[in-house]
Amino acid sequence: MASPTLEPRRETHGDASASLVMRRLIKAPPDRLFRAWTSAAELTKWWAPRNVLSAQAEIDARLGGQYRIDNQMVDGRTVSIVGEIDVYEPPHRLGFTWRLEPTGVAGATAERVRVSFEHVGEATAVVVVHDRIPRPEIRDDHLRGWAGCLDGLEIYAARHE
Repeated sequence: MASPTLEPRRETHGDASASLVMRRLIKAPPDRLFRAWTSAAELTKWWAPRNVLSAQAEIDARLGGQYRIDNQMVDGRTVSIVGEIDVYEPPHRLGFTWRLEPTGVAGATAERVRVSFEHVGEATAVVVVHDRIPRPEIRDDHLRGWAGCLDGLEIYAARHE
């Protein structure tokens, strides 16, 4: 099932923020994967960390557009990821701010996510860079979440060739 994945890179910065880099090679063209990432109807079919349901998504897919992804946790709570798209270069680059509601870290700067889609033969290298993470333990939670999301994207792409 899983395609080659490089070991995720974890970093901690002098300002105590942390970052991570995830790479996944997925058999699909960049435009197909970019669309899966920026269409709310498609995103809810693949987005979700393991044991989480993507209950709803809203995406204004343009530079400056807002987005919201509601995740239903196994205990019934809903945690929303909200932010603004600040990089929009179809089909190769997407970037957005990241805040959790209602559980975000009080007073923390918005986290930042950058996703690139690079054509590699018959596949696409999807690279997720998530930084400005306030604490290393939150980074480790994000690492597990991104692994589940990229697993879901890979399965979704294989079913919708």
